[in-house]
Amino acid sequence: MKPWREHGYIPHECNDCSELSECKGGCRFAAYEEGQPLDTKDYRMTKAIKTKKSIKVPGLNPNDEYISVPFKYRKERENQYTLNSKSKLLFANKGTIDFLEAIQKKGYLKISEIPEGRLREKASELTKILLNKKFLKIR
Repeated sequence: MKPWREHGYIPHECNDCSELSECKGGCRFAAYEEGQPLDTKDYRMTKAIKTKKSIKVPGLNPNDEYISVPFKYRKERENQYTLNSKSKLLFANKGTIDFLEAIQKKGYLKISEIPEGRLREKASELTKILLNKKFLKIR
């Protein structure tokens, strides 16, 4: 397991990518299933990303109603998931999935309905991220 722990199977195309800390070089088993060496680049990779895009975080109107777009998720390991929605990917924890599922169950999220305080702050920050990543939209 030492080469695995020390990222010995990361494809050389990934070494200069600014997203390596997020994607970890893609799925090693995708290559393995195709009979390729474990350090073969993930078939979804097109090129290394040299610089991270600056993320414009949208402002929130506390009276807007936010709805969740349809999504699927896959558990990667303990409390780590990959969410997929219309070819958008997001790496998240179980709390994020619970948040999105609660919005789906209720039908919408309205920030002004959350009591003021730390919970509203956390919900607002997560809502901004999910809006930016296109997992939420304004109704």
